[in-house]
Amino acid sequence: VPLFVFMVLGYPYYWRCKYFHGNNIGPLFMAHNEDDLKILFVINYFMDKFINDYLPKIFDEDYWNEEKYEKSLNYVKELEEGIYKRYTKEKIKITNN
Repeated sequence: VPLFVFMVLGYPYYWRCKYFHGNNIGPLFMAHNEDDLKILFVINYFMDKFINDYLPKIFDEDYWNEEKYEKSLNYVKELEEGIYKRYTKEKIKITNN
């Protein structure tokens, strides 16, 4: 995925799961130079940029158009073709027992 998408969706989701699903205990106190705090500052920067700059654009009338629709549709088709190519009948062996 593009870096911006990773920084807005992938990485924050990882950190959310890290703390909310019990993988780590949420910090009550942190020193100003801890790595976790630095990472959270970076994540917050990208989230803030997304919320303030990109999210409002989807409410513009000219945000979605036929060109974006076609690109999105082609992208999804390419993904589906790639997924189905990985699961061909040659790879899936069906046995009757």
